[in-house]
Amino acid sequence: EWSRGFELASQSRERVELLRRIDRALLTSQTAVWLNRAMLDAGLGSLGESLPPESAEPIRALRQRYAGEEPGLYALGEDQVLRWNLYALRWISNADLERYARFAESPAAQWWVVSSARAYRVTLAAAGEELFQALRLRGSY
Repeated sequence: EWSRGFELASQSRERVELLRRIDRALLTSQTAVWLNRAMLDAGLGSLGESLPPESAEPIRALRQRYAGEEPGLYALGEDQVLRWNLYALRWISNADLERYARFAESPAAQWWVVSSARAYRVTLAAAGEELFQALRLRGSY
């Protein structure tokens, strides 16, 4: 219901910028795009490996298409994360968001962001591989 009437212009410029700072510092929207790409790419890579070379071309083409479309997904992800944060964090004061933004930009938070992004990517790549290996095995019965 809140999203139906959403108007970015009706939001405080200060609050919007605070939430954008937090998103940039924590890589929230970028990580969402990366993780989706990692899962898709691992699954399609695994599926492509299980096909004869002459049948794998559509899979390769799909992977290339998605890679080409990835840059356009960042703006969409940023918009969606901003909308969600404006809604979900509406009860938090700007002063508290400012403190959180400063923490998110700190070396400690940046270490955590980089470490967890790597772990998520590795985990999702392995999950994609597992999924498509399981599907391939099931298809051989």
